[in-house]
This record gives sequence, C-alpha cells and structure tokens, in this order.
Amino acid sequence: MTNANSGFLHPPGSFQAKIAHVSGWSGVRQWNKFPEQTSASVALVAGQKYYIEALMKEGYDLDHLEIAWKTPGSSSINIIPGSALEGIAYDPADPDGDGMPSTWETANGLNPSLNDAALDPDLDGIHNLLEYLSGTNPQVKEPFGLAAEFWTNLPEYSTRALVENRKFYGAAQSISTISGATTGEQASPSQNFAARGRGYLVAPATGSYRFWISGRNGVELYLSTNSTKYAKRRIAEINPDIGGGHGIGFYDTNYWDQFGSQQSVDIQLEEGQTYFIEVLQVNGHVSNPHFSVAWAPPGEGRAQIPAINLLPYTVEAADADDDYLPDQWESQKGLNPADNGYTDLAKQGERGDFDSDGLSNRSEYLLGTDPANADTDGDGETDGNEVNGLGTNALVANSLAGAFLSDVALGSYISSSNPWTMTSGGLISDSFRGEVSWNFSVPSAGNWLLRLNLELMGATYGNEEVPIAIKVNGKTVIRKRVNFGSGKFSVLQALTHG
Repeated sequence: MTNANSGFLHPPGSFQAKIAHVSGWSGVRQWNKFPEQTSASVALVAGQKYYIEALMKEGYDLDHLEIAWKTPGSSSINIIPGSALEGIAYDPADPDGDGMPSTWETANGLNPSLNDAALDPDLDGIHNLLEYLSGTNPQVKEPFGLAAEFWTNLPEYSTRALVENRKFYGAAQSISTISGATTGEQASPSQNFAARGRGYLVAPATGSYRFWISGRNGVELYLSTNSTKYAKRRIAEINPDIGGGHGIGFYDTNYWDQFGSQQSVDIQLEEGQTYFIEVLQVNGHVSNPHFSVAWAPPGEGRAQIPAINLLPYTVEAADADDDYLPDQWESQKGLNPADNGYTDLAKQGERGDFDSDGLSNRSEYLLGTDPANADTDGDGETDGNEVNGLGTNALVANSLAGAFLSDVALGSYISSSNPWTMTSGGLISDSFRGEVSWNFSVPSAGNWLLRLNLELMGATYGNEEVPIAIKVNGKTVIRKRVNFGSGKFSVLQALTHG
C-alpha cells in the first residue's frame, strides 16, 4: 500500500481487520518506505471472496493510492488487477450498508437507516456488527471472560501434584468471572492456593492459531477440539517438574518466551465456532503469582486474548459432578456419577483409573474402551499397555504373537552412564536419567520383537510420562514418551529389522 491511511481485509460474514497502513507519505508505487506498509502473511482460499477497503486522506500535490499484493509462488510485488476485484452491489436487505440486515437492526433497537456498525449502545466493549456476527444482543451487556474458581490452603507447586490432591476436587472457596480487557494479569489471591479458569473461546476467523500460557508456580492451558469440555487436551504448560522453576511472575518483563513448553503448536480453528478452554494454576509460597493467556490469530501478532472472545463456563446438567465424564456414560460403565474423585481419587473422576489398566477414565471415554475392563479387546494386553506403550488399537485384538526366546539378564549389563542397582523388583537407576547396555544374541537374522516391562518406583505422579529410547547396535529402533498409569506399570516394544 502506498500513500494511504489504512487498509482492511475480511471474508464475508466476519469483521474486518486492518492489515497495513502508511503513517506519512510515500512515492508512487514506493512499497518499502515504511515497514507497516506491508501486511503479515495472510492465508486466502482460492475462489473465496474477501471484503477489502482502503481509506485515504488527501493532502496536497500528486496524491495517489495503490494497493499491491505478492501472490503464492511469486517473488514480485504487483498492483492487484481489476479482474480480481468487484464492486459492492446495493443490498436491499441492508440499505445503510453497515453489514447488519435491517430486520435484525429493527428487532434489536438499532436504526436500519444509519451505519451504526461501530457503535456500542450497551457499553460492553462489543460494537454492533460484532454483536450481530456473534449472535448476541447489542442492547444487553454480555458477561464475557473466564469463570474463575479459587482454592486456598493448597501448598503445592506443580499442577501434577495439584490434581492428586483430594482437596482440589472439593468445593472452591470463591467463584468469580475474570472480566476486564483480556485474560491476562489476573493477580491471584494469596500464597498456597490453586485456581482454575474455564470458558468458551470464540474464534474470530478461520485459520491457524498459536497459544501461550504464562504464570507461576505451575500453570497448564487446555483447549478442546470442539465446544465440549470432554475433548480438552493440554496444549501448553509451565511446571517445575519439567524445568519451569517457579514460573513467570506478575511483574516479569518477559511473559511469553522463557520456556518452550509454554507455547502451543499451530492449531486450526473455524470462524464463529466455540471451543472449551481451561487454565489450571497452583502457587506455593512464591510471590507475585498470576496466570495470563495469549494467542496469535491468523495474520496477526501475539496479544493477550480479548475478553470479548471468551464466554464463562457453567456446570453442565449432563455432568452434575463436573468430572469431565457424562453422568449417563459413568452409570452405564459402573462408575459413580456423583463422585468427581473427591471420595475415591484413585478410581473415580476424569483422572481415576477404575479398572487399573493404566488408562484414566476420561482416556477410556475418548477412546471408546471399557473403563471396567482392563483388556477391552481381549488380546492379552491391557488397554493401558496398548495405548501408552505399544501404540496399538485397544479396541482390536492385535497382540504380536510368537515363540518366546529368552530374557535379558538385567544385572549383567556391560556399560552404563551412571550407577544402577539390581533389586528383587528389577534394575533401578540411581539418578533421574541415564543409559545402560547389554549384549544379547538371536539364533538367526530377521525381525525380532524386543519388549521392556517397566515400573515406576517410589513416590511418583499418577499417569507419569517418561521418555525412553531403545537402540540396537547403536541404531535407535524406537523413541517414545511412555505413560505410566495409576498402577505405575507400562511396557515398550520395538521390532528390529535385519
């Protein structure tokens, strides 16, 4: 863009966003005088129409306006041709051209003869056009933000420890709504507390999003693949047990780029769709606690999520005990629909493991396996071993059968990176990480199945994950983060080649 004030772009049915502007004057087709003349990369869909608008204020002498683009596969900047543009036709359903049908404006107390798209009669920070696109009432202030719950006297530092504390499943000491401009800078009430923020994220555009979490001591960010809470998955976290120390303080100048784990991968969202979102936080004695959430929507930079893109969560009737498992499913499977884990944390609720197979109840719900049967498909491997260690389908009988050759004598290892101790329960490393090697032989060349039977010893978290690699003759045959369920057992198998 040259010598214009600003330019906007958006697809039909969504709100426009400024993508470029010129802060002073520029020469004819002078594209690089100001960095803000160039937009960020914007993903467009072939054949899709997009509303485009340019605003210009005339000064004096040789004023001009040009808009150019660089198309996929091209290295040159070219004026957008007239063949790629068309004028906006008069719409009798919207005679004032403000993007809102007259019938909707009249029904909601607006003037159908006035372009009032940018006005905000209910003073909730949401202009009329966005109220129309969101399906909300422009005359009623919306309760935007996350629903927040706080628990006191919880002296934990990691969210992994928090979810194993029975008190977290009891009633919160306070419940409120995180309002204000964004989800960010939510100063928490005191030390030794836990907080949970929940709600629904409304995507303003279709495309690839990235998310960030910040806070202390431990914080986790969850996002569902749809509007239900049942399909939530963790997308970012800061925790001391993965190297996050005491986290990021309220007054820290670097909220977003201290830990790789605090950033999500790219996540595809659809315009206008709602997605369940959740933040877990726990803080021990450390000062200046908070949690803050940021995103980078398609074609935009990173910013804290505006509250107008969030709706607060309320407990669903289909899940009265609020344990992320539908009550009807729990009753059908023999679980207790009135216990979220507060009474029986090991067996009930989303993190319980009713059949002790190494899969949490919510994992069983999502996978379609039976939480009351440790081996749903009856193939001799527990559901937890199949999903967490073997990577096989726990709904289909598919265990690898074959003649057993021999065990490796664990105590006869030939080298190690640190001391290991042989006990009646197996070989135990004296440190948190290390490597150990054995010699073994097979009677003939071919494919051979190696199997590690694994057990976590000592005080550990439920559903602990441990990265493990198997090498044969110096070549890695498998590398996997193995999950250990409530029974603290798991397996890892690898098929050798040659």
